[in-house]
Amino acid sequence: MTVSTRHTHLTELRAAVEDAGDEAFVVMDDVTHTYADVGRAVDRLASGLLRLGLTAGDRVLLMLPNSIEALWAWWAVDRLGAIDVPVSVEAVGSSLRHVLLETRPRVVIVTADLVSRIADVMQRASDAPEIDLVVVVGDDFGAPRLGTAQVTTISAVMDAQDGAIELPTLLARSTTATVMFSSGTTGPPKGVMLSHGYYGHAMHAYDEVLELGQGQRIYCTQPLCHIDPRLVLVQAMASRATAILTRRFSASAYWADVERYDVHAFVYIGAMLHLINKQPRGASSSRRRIGMGSAIPPSIHRAFCERFDVDLLEGYGMTEMYTILCQYPGEHGPGDVGRELPGTTIRIVDGEDELVDDGVPGQLLVRPDDPSAIMQGYWNQPEATVAAWQGLWFRTGDVVRRLANGRIQYVGRVKDSIRRRGENVSAWEVETAVNRLDEVLESAAIGIPADVGDEDIALFVVARPGMVLDPAKMRDAIARDLPRFALPRYIEVVDSLPKTSSERVAKATLRERGLSARALDFDTAPGRGRR
Repeated sequence: MTVSTRHTHLTELRAAVEDAGDEAFVVMDDVTHTYADVGRAVDRLASGLLRLGLTAGDRVLLMLPNSIEALWAWWAVDRLGAIDVPVSVEAVGSSLRHVLLETRPRVVIVTADLVSRIADVMQRASDAPEIDLVVVVGDDFGAPRLGTAQVTTISAVMDAQDGAIELPTLLARSTTATVMFSSGTTGPPKGVMLSHGYYGHAMHAYDEVLELGQGQRIYCTQPLCHIDPRLVLVQAMASRATAILTRRFSASAYWADVERYDVHAFVYIGAMLHLINKQPRGASSSRRRIGMGSAIPPSIHRAFCERFDVDLLEGYGMTEMYTILCQYPGEHGPGDVGRELPGTTIRIVDGEDELVDDGVPGQLLVRPDDPSAIMQGYWNQPEATVAAWQGLWFRTGDVVRRLANGRIQYVGRVKDSIRRRGENVSAWEVETAVNRLDEVLESAAIGIPADVGDEDIALFVVARPGMVLDPAKMRDAIARDLPRFALPRYIEVVDSLPKTSSERVAKATLRERGLSARALDFDTAPGRGRR
């Protein structure tokens, strides 16, 4: 079946309801939702939100765990031309306040237990946004109020039947659909603006890689506030396949789910594979499957493929442009992230933007044929948007090299960001939270290779003169402002930080020096464990 690549996720949903309405689209919590089920639910929720005054351009904060309601909310908001702003359920303190102040949502769709967290953040903000409506997902309706905002439940919104209401026509591909906050590098996280056409482009970008067909199943455990599961859903829909989503990753349940649902493909981050591989051996895999993801630990690549009878296809993408590089069936193995996906052109350049020779590391620049394939810019940050594009090339901030076989090897980052268990963590954000503490003079956060792939966060801290630092108390204090995945595994109190001639912290020197025996490891510290 061929579907026009000019579709968006919403026009494709309409087409899928018409030609595959009774087919399974999403399985969540072992409940199957057909294409028709999802289409009806999205229209009902969109109609209810329209009755309550949601209009095109309004921002809607989505702070929800993986659930079918999270999908409905995402697409219902987009259906009205409003802009969804997905946020991790682990967002707290300054990181959550930053998103609220940047996007100033009129509506919040959230579980009851998280409303109090938003209320606490808003009380501490001097310029808090005026939230008009709080839509609570779930049966527990004991949520506190957010100022004068109306509070209701998602069921009540969807069940409202006070006369017919006409939904607006489906929107142009250039309409902004989402503002998704990616990692900051030299400043706070930036809101990446994604269009309706961005999702439409992604529907077919991986056709030659996934080889996903009608009725097949694809499995994903990442949260819907990230781009991976969102694109799994649109790719499944374009193929009239079934997306299997879970509420969270479980190493012990992962492969059992893959077998139980007999999936054709699964999407992972590298750290997951290490943990899955450590699980007790069960029965042999029932058939060969495809895994697609990033950061595969080279030490387990071959063993994992043989044990679970899979082809692991590693790729490279980012929220700003997801469809850049990927290995193809028959061209995979450890050591590279594949080659350009259709419609993508890349350059590898040195510090003067001159092309480098094959084998020489350089910054990856990218340019898509379809303008919808890349972000529209950074929300409220025109300077950062201009800086990201130079000469019509998007600067990824990552260092790669082209191998003799033409494929691309990932080397590292130009930008000051840390990749921890599938999350991009802003070193600046970690340092800002730490530097607020009275006893801290300055700090530096870096990523160091983790045992399970990606990186762990190491924090070096200098005390103010005459003060004593307690790493455990410090970590507890910054937990009020940082999500769990952004908390440092290692904290080392040092006398000083190495500096460049311009008095910036020389992080390359810190990485070369590494941790000393004085560093406290919070994964092994007695009585601490993992938070």
